[in-house]
Amino acid sequence: MNPLLRSSTPKCPFFAVALLAATGCSFFLFGCGILKKPDLSRANGIARLRKPQHPLVVIPGFLGSKLRDPKTGKVLWGTMGNILSHDQSYRLACPIVPDGPDAGEANLEAFAIYDSLWGVEYYRKSLRILWQAGGYQLGDIQHPRPGDNAFVFVYDWRKDIVDSAQRLAGALEKLKRSLGDPDIKFDLLAHSQGGLLARYYAKYGSADVLGGESPSRPTGDGAKNLNKVILLGTPNQGTLEALKILHQGVKKVFRPMPPAVTFTMPALYEMLPPSGTTNFANLDGKPVPIDLYDPDSWVREKLSIFSDEQQEAIYRQVQKGGASPSYLETRNTKSREFLARALARAQRFQAALAAPAPLGQEVAFYAFGSDCIPTLKTAVVMEEKGGRRIYFEPGRYRRDQVADRMAKVLFGPGDGTVLMESLLDLPEIYGGAAPPSREAAVNLNSAFFVCESHGLLPNDPIFQNNLFYLLLYGSDPISGHAPALAERAGS
Repeated sequence: MNPLLRSSTPKCPFFAVALLAATGCSFFLFGCGILKKPDLSRANGIARLRKPQHPLVVIPGFLGSKLRDPKTGKVLWGTMGNILSHDQSYRLACPIVPDGPDAGEANLEAFAIYDSLWGVEYYRKSLRILWQAGGYQLGDIQHPRPGDNAFVFVYDWRKDIVDSAQRLAGALEKLKRSLGDPDIKFDLLAHSQGGLLARYYAKYGSADVLGGESPSRPTGDGAKNLNKVILLGTPNQGTLEALKILHQGVKKVFRPMPPAVTFTMPALYEMLPPSGTTNFANLDGKPVPIDLYDPDSWVREKLSIFSDEQQEAIYRQVQKGGASPSYLETRNTKSREFLARALARAQRFQAALAAPAPLGQEVAFYAFGSDCIPTLKTAVVMEEKGGRRIYFEPGRYRRDQVADRMAKVLFGPGDGTVLMESLLDLPEIYGGAAPPSREAAVNLNSAFFVCESHGLLPNDPIFQNNLFYLLLYGSDPISGHAPALAERAGS
């Protein structure tokens, strides 16, 4: 049973917001509840009556951990300079040749959560609310102090998600020893990619089960250490945004990471939509058969580093470095080999998550997300002069009449990054067709929706308020606040 709950906050019409901005009319402040979000630092609700019973571990999402060179201490992701320029972003590339000469240079260290930038609080606000309104004491997961009961697990979001799950397993085992309780169970608050990490850990603990060709059999080794797992904006059925990042790079106002860098990141492939999903369609919405897990499709469709633009950029880089012209062909060959390995492992990762948990080892999962923002659902394939082209956004058709038709194909309801169907693992993500296997369903105890963008979901006060009730409702009362329960006759 998955009761789908929704924030009861009334929506405010756009014209009302515009009029308020223009006239300062106070009427709309009272007429539109969306403008009056609760201040949880003042009204801490259930935290006045219940104290946390299980330690909470926060797991950020893709790009959510700061990275540095462990030898020099130089920060390569997490500063304003990293956003303004991508000159140093090539240091973020992962090696595409196993145990190659550049493998050591790619070993970066995750050292802190990405808390804020340019005055915009990403995870900082949510962490602050944990102790202001939730009764938690934030500590260092490696060196907890007496009384600490909330921790942050940072990880290298570029790398294979299984590698990160193994590190989480080690961190939780060490934390159990530090807290002096071998039987303690943790609550996990996992955002985006962190939710996939948490799901894998619950089923397999520290084991890497992706090496063989036979189907994975979950052991539940991680589940025994968990109480509740909150999945916040988690792409349980992947996200086409991962393909967009592989194709275009991390592209915001600036482009801090070009495709030549993101192409090398194994985690992005593991977040792709699974086989059987309708990922490409024409302008009429008719599916276009492109096998996302066939490396030849990437070359043929000129995706990511195989686009003409990226091939020219790589060629210029080769010339600048003084390498021979044949180097480009050698590099492309190695890139195709890496791509084949990354896609095959991504499919095994998805199959491992889809395998049903063993009886008695199920974990209580709770989903929080958003469904009010247009979110990439299907890439549009256009036949143009010089060949066909794949669009992840209207692009040059933005001011054309084609834009409206394209938008209907491109977007679905979500948080701007993860579709509602993916968070909930609904069969509609397969374009209405029956999915390959319903064993992929995540066993959600409940789901709750607010209206917020993907990156700011952790800061949404409606989410935070409901989070505390979810975490604390079944906990012990705070001393001096005995619960007053009125029993009805016959109940």
